[in-house]
Amino acid sequence: NGRSIDFKKNKSGLYMFIDSGEVFHFPLKGYDKGFSVAYERREPDGTMLFLPGHGMVDPYDSQYPEPIKSTFRTVLDDHLMEIEFKGRIHIKFHSWMDEPYFKYWNVDKKYKKKL
Repeated sequence: NGRSIDFKKNKSGLYMFIDSGEVFHFPLKGYDKGFSVAYERREPDGTMLFLPGHGMVDPYDSQYPEPIKSTFRTVLDDHLMEIEFKGRIHIKFHSWMDEPYFKYWNVDKKYKKKL
């Protein structure tokens, strides 16, 4: 809570920073993929809501409850990494991998939470 996370990638691998301090370095031996994002949503009665995968559901569709948690997931150098955030990680559409089956999204760095 109240901390920032950032990544930097160069020829020697992927670096992860928390509050501008380096905390992890992954050499990326033969792996050059991004993260998947999973939203945890709950119905008013507390039941977890499972939506179809592969980016086919509009993450901003108002018919679904607002996410209570967002999780970044990836595999780096044979290690599963998950980073959890309260609420929604804001994303924007980037491109299709195999239209109409799989979408790529980017983190929306320009999103500013309205106070």
